[in-house]
Amino acid sequence: MVNIGTLLAFCDCVASVMVCAIRIPASAAFPDAVVPLIPILGVISNGYMMYKLGWGQWARLVIWLIIGLVVYFSYSVKHSRVQSLQPGAGTKSSASDQRFVSSKFDGSPHSAEGLFVL
Repeated sequence: MVNIGTLLAFCDCVASVMVCAIRIPASAAFPDAVVPLIPILGVISNGYMMYKLGWGQWARLVIWLIIGLVVYFSYSVKHSRVQSLQPGAGTKSSASDQRFVSSKFDGSPHSAEGLFVL
């Protein structure tokens, strides 16, 4: 018995390792012995196992993904700090919001310092 959500998550993780190994070459966190081969084989093998599962598993996956997206986006609409920074939003921004705006992010993958404020 296999859970389709686990297979989907593993496909995502394996693909993410491949993307990180390509974007950040010679990284100690991602040793690249056979990086293009192993992640591709992982995605293909897990994709094949997902393909062989029944329609009931796929229906449950789609339903739970939709429920998760609705919860995620409905929560983010009410609790977004970025929305309060929009001109004309009518709310004062706090010191942490000002820190978010004045972060030193120049677009490179290594300069995300201060981009996300908890």
